[in-house]
Amino acid sequence: TTFAGLYRYNMNDLVEVTDFYGTIPTIQFVQKINGIISLTGEKLHEKQFITAVQQVEKETGNRLKFFVGFANIQDSNYSFYYEFVDKYLKEVNCEYEAKRNSLRLKDPVTFRLQENSFETFKSRCIDEGARDGQFKLNLLMQDEVRHEKFKNLILE
Repeated sequence: TTFAGLYRYNMNDLVEVTDFYGTIPTIQFVQKINGIISLTGEKLHEKQFITAVQQVEKETGNRLKFFVGFANIQDSNYSFYYEFVDKYLKEVNCEYEAKRNSLRLKDPVTFRLQENSFETFKSRCIDEGARDGQFKLNLLMQDEVRHEKFKNLILE
């Protein structure tokens, strides 16, 4: 601090008084003020967003390479963009690692699926003639017909 006093400087910081040293408050930085967004009164804080992402990482075991969120005023919703690190595939497949590192294989693209997307997909396949008792789905495919069906299940 300076003799003029720290409180006189507009730093656009959100701080929290965490304790006192005698009569002097001790503060902790929380976040920048411009990291608070509210479309309909929800007052979503950047710190809450980061905490939520960290919780997802902890629960899934997937570390994010990058993430960012945007408020869409016109649509009254948020867009969350994220990149999962594909390091696990690199660890189990040396050729995948080599192709990714040489940039011959580009970064994976991620999409979030609608709720109950598997059930919806299965129902559509059965409606088109697949047999319910024999329905099987590989989790890794090169099948443009099935791929197109999943494209219809992406949340927008």
